[in-house]
Amino acid sequence: MTYPRKSLLLAVVLFLVTPVPIASASIPSASAPVPEICPQLRPLIKEVGLPPVFLKIAYRESRCQRKAVGWNYRRGSGPSDCKSVPFRDYLQSCGKHIRSFDSGYWQVNSSWVSVTKAICGKTPREGALFNAKCNARVAKYLYENGGLNHWRASSGS
Repeated sequence: MTYPRKSLLLAVVLFLVTPVPIASASIPSASAPVPEICPQLRPLIKEVGLPPVFLKIAYRESRCQRKAVGWNYRRGSGPSDCKSVPFRDYLQSCGKHIRSFDSGYWQVNSSWVSVTKAICGKTPREGALFNAKCNARVAKYLYENGGLNHWRASSGS
């Protein structure tokens, strides 16, 4: 009766020490190229003088979408209080529920009215921050006047 136990033990040991080939496709090599984040923005951030970390910020903030908008509703209000319509119509029809909004690649807040107007010639409510160069230039101003603190994680309050 000891024979089956020994063969079972031998089988388990052989199983544990036998190398198993691993398909190279399932584990990426350390030298595998990493996909570039927001490659379309690289020339723009170089042109306006923003550091490369702004590619990651654009991805995190807007998923590299020029017309991204993040609505900040007043306490007690939310998207259900507003009908889904284009940006300018949304501002008019839902204005009493909106505290502010973040727009463009770097989700610049609409409270930066005078800065946006001085840099771009239009206000955030006029859609200025949907212009890629305007959004980048305002982001650069914010970066030069507060660093990356303008893009820190917050509780939303």
